[in-house]
Amino acid sequence: MTAARTGPAALDVAADVPVALVDDVFVAFDAPAGPVMALRGVTLRIRAGERLLLQGPNGSGKSTLLRVVTGEQAVTAGSVHVAGEELTGMSAADRRRWRARHIGIIDQHARRSLLPEWPVVDNVALQLRLLGAGPDAGRAAALETLDRFGLADLARRPVGTLSGGEAQRVAICAAVAHRPTVVLADEPTGELDEDAADRVYEQLSQAGRTPGSCLVLVSHDRRAQGVADRAVRIRDGRVAEQWWPGGPPGAAAEQQVVDPRGWLRLPASLLGPLTATSTVFASAGPGGEIVLRPAPAAPRPDDAGDRPTDPPAGAARPGVAAPAPAGETVPPPGSAAPGPAGVIVPPRLRPAAVPAGVGAAGLSGNDPVVAVLPGGAVGPPLLALHRVTARFGGRVLFEDLDLAVHGGEVVVLRGPSGSGKSTVLALAAALTDPAAGHVQLCGTPVASLSRADRARLRGRCAAVVLQQTVLTESLTVRENVVLAADVHRAARSDAAAPPPGSRPDDQAGARRRRPAGHRGGSDGTAAPVADAAQWAEQLRLTRLLDQPVRSCSGGERQRTALARALVAGTPLVVLDEPTSQQDEASAALVTAVIAAEARRGRGVLVATHDAAVAAVADRVVTLGRGRHGATDGRTPQHPQGRAGQIGSA
Repeated sequence: MTAARTGPAALDVAADVPVALVDDVFVAFDAPAGPVMALRGVTLRIRAGERLLLQGPNGSGKSTLLRVVTGEQAVTAGSVHVAGEELTGMSAADRRRWRARHIGIIDQHARRSLLPEWPVVDNVALQLRLLGAGPDAGRAAALETLDRFGLADLARRPVGTLSGGEAQRVAICAAVAHRPTVVLADEPTGELDEDAADRVYEQLSQAGRTPGSCLVLVSHDRRAQGVADRAVRIRDGRVAEQWWPGGPPGAAAEQQVVDPRGWLRLPASLLGPLTATSTVFASAGPGGEIVLRPAPAAPRPDDAGDRPTDPPAGAARPGVAAPAPAGETVPPPGSAAPGPAGVIVPPRLRPAAVPAGVGAAGLSGNDPVVAVLPGGAVGPPLLALHRVTARFGGRVLFEDLDLAVHGGEVVVLRGPSGSGKSTVLALAAALTDPAAGHVQLCGTPVASLSRADRARLRGRCAAVVLQQTVLTESLTVRENVVLAADVHRAARSDAAAPPPGSRPDDQAGARRRRPAGHRGGSDGTAAPVADAAQWAEQLRLTRLLDQPVRSCSGGERQRTALARALVAGTPLVVLDEPTSQQDEASAALVTAVIAAEARRGRGVLVATHDAAVAAVADRVVTLGRGRHGATDGRTPQHPQGRAGQIGSA
């Protein structure tokens, strides 16, 4: 990836008025247990020509902040100025017109913003047409935009024939063709292979340099820093840290930020021994740094003659932060450009984030001791694809693919965008049919089944989580997970019911049968509410159980969808990019849960670009654009895993 990288001093700071100014903004969401604070006094300014990277844990407030900048999210307190307009005072109709002109949005799922049956050029011209451009002018501007980003050869192609990487690059063109003031990109490379992601980053870097505009990029990908002038980390709804990835020496180090109210959000890794005490002394050093020292223990009331003493001379009163004097800021190293209001504290070196309780084996501390099932020793395959060929439009994705997934193993699908990974998952879930070949799910041939019979088979055999998580927005996290448990329990009950006229001993045998992965009681029923709480705990969703999913972050929604799949108790789990919206710690957690479920006897088929997920696989099947795929045969007793011949893309 080759992208221009600059420090803060290289930015255009001549204009006093920023392109976007979020000033002391609070956002609260209603929840049954009381308001949930998504943003807590965020202050952030973005200058013209700046490429800003937003990072932070899942649920920290990044997506809420993006919606605030676009005017889609009402604020509880504070003010928002973007492109010269105060958004909080606008009517809904004025905000919609303003947003159409000044905002360009790049979604993680490119196809959500593109019309598949339209050619690329018409998709790119659509926003221009909505703003009043005529057909010829709109298409001319769209062609100019495609040419500027090196995509002119795609202009006549229907969007439905594009690979994932091509579709995302076209989506960027569609978002910037009308030259918006603010370009927002939310995890734009989460579902792309490394090469496609690099091309998208190069294009985003160029888009962020459009005169008079700025780029705000949300990403957990470390490579995203290569296109950013400045990076900001959000924690608990506050701006906690910032740094300049391509800046002069010292500027690239992460710096803690004290907000205008004096709040300082220190990560636990910085506190060290201070985590054991409730109060500290804060004092300002000569270079603008803040020094934190543990406060002495408070005297007991029965200590005769003991009285609390004042802090030493020159020290601040007990607290955790000291705000800068009114109107004063400390500029970032090597730059005269002002940073956010407050004092910047140089941090210690931060260790890599590792989820608590996850050991080297990838199992959480709460996991029971389980037997590791050897590959090939668990009976017939849960999923079998035999000499399967798939096409997309007029293009062959793969030919003669043989693949089997058994209980107790993780099989990973890898390959570049457009190689057919999602198609294999759709075949596995009986959501589509191959052009040639045979598919069996839990021993049942799929081809002859009706749509209703396929749905019943899926309910008994396979839980599916696709890239675009589909949740019931009006329900809470708990209700979504319980609903999935109820639906799949009903499907299992229907499957276990003996046919009319069967003998009593057949009925008893049917009641004794249990699906792989079942965790219910002796009567064959699970307790859905208890199961929901159990999976919420494993996936760190407990505090969100009573929160509506519409107020959850993308990563939280993705983990909720995974909980819904796992609570179903089906023997096969089919996952498409399950870590694409997770921060580093949450991705490690999801990976550990996937590995643990395979060790408990489930079969897991997962498509991913995440090397960490591939590392826990029993087999890795690679689909590609050459004539042959490859299999990392870590379990050679499964020769069915070869990828076969792969058609040219």
